[in-house]
Amino acid sequence: MMRHALAGVIALSAAALLTAWFLARRVAPLDLDALRETRAALEARAGGWVSAGGPRRADGFVYAVDVAHLMEHAAWVGDADLYLRLHDLVARRLVLDDPDDPFTRGFVPWRVGDAPPDASGTTEALRVARALWRGGERFDRPADRALASVILTGYARHAFVDQGIWHVRNYFNLGTRAFANDSYLVDYDADFVAEVAAATGDAALADVAARSVALVRASVSPSGLVHTLLQPDLRTVYPDVELSGFSPNDLIQLNNACIVAETVARSAPEVAAATLAFADARLPDVKRWYYGRTGEAASDREADLVVHACFARLALALGDDVSVRRWVAAGLPGWRGMAEGPAERYYTVGEALLTLDRLLAAP
Repeated sequence: MMRHALAGVIALSAAALLTAWFLARRVAPLDLDALRETRAALEARAGGWVSAGGPRRADGFVYAVDVAHLMEHAAWVGDADLYLRLHDLVARRLVLDDPDDPFTRGFVPWRVGDAPPDASGTTEALRVARALWRGGERFDRPADRALASVILTGYARHAFVDQGIWHVRNYFNLGTRAFANDSYLVDYDADFVAEVAAATGDAALADVAARSVALVRASVSPSGLVHTLLQPDLRTVYPDVELSGFSPNDLIQLNNACIVAETVARSAPEVAAATLAFADARLPDVKRWYYGRTGEAASDREADLVVHACFARLALALGDDVSVRRWVAAGLPGWRGMAEGPAERYYTVGEALLTLDRLLAAP
């Protein structure tokens, strides 16, 4: 009798736990009207920036990533007018093509202002190339896809093998004509580079994509988050240690880990899934910084709206509908608020727009 009673208690406990799990995972379906209204409000704000001469920040510079975000958004929604107005800025100032300096052809300055650009940007090159590639597809502009290929070829010239470690150097100083020694994991986009390589038959780009995904896989921390940077010259100090990605003081910014995971959602889905699972387990109390070894929060600072946008896209890329709804529920109030908030939130608005575009395009 006691055995049957105990079995019944265990069965009830298991059922209760299962019910609790389902209730915890149950999230309201996406409110498509709210998503459309939020996107329209953010579009209006971004359109005002472009009409005023571009998304120029308070320091007087236009940042390549801000322009790339809005161009890619324009491609997603089919806004040819917005795309072409931004394209003019890209063609004139954000892609180097000096006949007297063929080495830097295709390099993308990380920002432009009244003075000549000071350095290339590798993350910026990837974002601008992706915007041009998407725009070329959407608006049937083969020249834009060709320009995207030129940019990726310039990006590939940042690659180098140092101390036996292949990596893409973070930037090229246009004044000193020297490359940086370090490399950040956000400076790679294996999935996009592989896409362009497959479409163009470019074997060199295919090699860059393969090496990039291998580098990301080798840079996963014990917590499951991807580390922050590579610094191959450290091997001169640690000659007997196998070096890979690391994070200063073991601090990993969750936003950066998500960005890297998003770039390998197709080529290394296990990395992307581990990153998403890490963040999912911490909703709604998500912090900005975590320790790579333990996964413990490194500060009480809350994650920003870019984190919510990135993880919503990552969940969408991985086909996790429940996770998508949870991240949208966490981020949507803040995205709405940006339409009336501080003027200089170009990057965050761009990230939110790209997330809303994907959500509204999803079947």
